[in-house]
Amino acid sequence: MVLERSEAGRLAYRQGSRITAVWQWAIIAGMVVMAVYLLLLPFVARTWRATGDEPHYLLAAHSVGIDGDLDLANNYANLDYLNFYFSRDIVRQVRLTESGQEILDHYPALSVLVAPAYLIGGRFGVLLFQTLFGGLLAALMFYLAHLISEDTISSLLATALVAFSLPLLAYPYLIYPEWLAAVLVTLVIFLLVTRTQPAAGVTVSLVVALALLPWLNRRFIPLAVLLAMTAVWIWRREGKRSAATV
Repeated sequence: MVLERSEAGRLAYRQGSRITAVWQWAIIAGMVVMAVYLLLLPFVARTWRATGDEPHYLLAAHSVGIDGDLDLANNYANLDYLNFYFSRDIVRQVRLTESGQEILDHYPALSVLVAPAYLIGGRFGVLLFQTLFGGLLAALMFYLAHLISEDTISSLLATALVAFSLPLLAYPYLIYPEWLAAVLVTLVIFLLVTRTQPAAGVTVSLVVALALLPWLNRRFIPLAVLLAMTAVWIWRREGKRSAATV
């Protein structure tokens, strides 16, 4: 009996040491990717213009952060978009409410989430905020890759290949919902494969991530529903297994 306990203790120690080592490499991978993204940031912020839907997401962030509302009528009238857009001529992307407010004709989650970063540093602050999330995404990608390959070098190469190739390389510098959606989806997958029991913190993180996805864009709704169903299936299966072993 003593020998069995001793062997179990050694196995638990080795497994704990292995998980710690994987996390150390994941943090290194995340920091390296984030450092590269940060090195590119000044050049990209200076040379890439905000185009397409980006000025409108930024204007909504301006309205949330400075005005405390989502009504863009005064912001378009005051030419607030000239803080990050190159022309006075801009086609308003809004919808009118019954009260006459001009609300962004896109889902609001992105603008609301980046509003604090915009308030601190304008467009550059938003890009910096998104770049920092690149480190988190890379760390999660490495950890998931290592779960599959169980090889550090292969996982590092896979993480670098994805992080430094298009489209992921461009997304930190583009103010579109796909970047934050990628972070949220990867986080949910990480939680599902590494946390088989629905602890309070895990459940809250999962619910928040899944709830945010539809508010980034409606095209993420099917993905959010699929991930939610997967979470229920995994946790119910693990719950039955735990009950069976008791």
